[in-house]
Amino acid sequence: MNENTMVYSSGNGWLFLTGGSNNVLDIFSGEYDDSTWVNSWANILEKRADMFTAMGVDYCHIAAPEKISIYHRYLSDEMRNLVQLQNSPAFRVEAAIREKDRQFYIDPAIYLRRQSENYLIYHKTDTHWNFLGAYSAYQLLMNRLGYKIDPSIPLNTNPKGNCIMDLGGKFSPPIKEKVFFYTPRKCVKRVFRNELVKYKEENLKENEPGLHVGSIVGFKNDNAIHGKRVLIFGDSFSEYRPQLLTGLLAETFTEVKFVWGLNIDNRVVDEYQPDIVITESAERFMPYTVPSDNIDYDKMVFEILNK
Repeated sequence: MNENTMVYSSGNGWLFLTGGSNNVLDIFSGEYDDSTWVNSWANILEKRADMFTAMGVDYCHIAAPEKISIYHRYLSDEMRNLVQLQNSPAFRVEAAIREKDRQFYIDPAIYLRRQSENYLIYHKTDTHWNFLGAYSAYQLLMNRLGYKIDPSIPLNTNPKGNCIMDLGGKFSPPIKEKVFFYTPRKCVKRVFRNELVKYKEENLKENEPGLHVGSIVGFKNDNAIHGKRVLIFGDSFSEYRPQLLTGLLAETFTEVKFVWGLNIDNRVVDEYQPDIVITESAERFMPYTVPSDNIDYDKMVFEILNK
């Protein structure tokens, strides 16, 4: 364990986030025992599903599992005893929703564990699913929404070389890893970026931690297999850059807009008039942050850029 950064090293090259502001080990060990958030998440997701059903819009929420729960087998015996999979936030919220027989929620953990037996779906030194992990989540989403996938997408992965990923960068000296990314086909065009994304890109601050929430981008694809408009509210497992879940959806649908945030901005929904709305959240955020869907991202971005 790296005590300063709360990163656990399994000793075979695998690094896992265990601490930080959203204390992963506390969640999975049961130390964080406030359970009020479970029903709060279930309730807000129910409310969203009811709203979009009334609007005639397809809706689905997908949780992004913690790497420590997917590659649980690589932990030491002591750490495996601490990390109890039944404490997974995604699993607990799904159980609360299932009692109400709703089918708009996806916890991909079981499928990702199965995929991880044959594919590298999280890089060893990063907290996020990589392209193949995102593609696995994409398969589940498309199946749940009732749309066929584009099986040619995985052909676009390419090696990037040795990189410093988010967990590897917390060590001194940093730990590098040979990674691979996904490159969108030429038919996928980014046609919109909001002022926050523009500011980040023009000032080389794309990875600045305080400049993520409120990032909005739009893509068009004239060669998509589905002529639908998709709106995604998500985080770094979706990304405003097209190498993860956002990019996969942009490869598949005619128009895709991504908003970085756990909250739904109803003004964005009204203006964009989507056929499909997808919300995505990293499960480590769930016990500590319950969305209210009472937000104005334009106002937030204005305040961030005018501090």
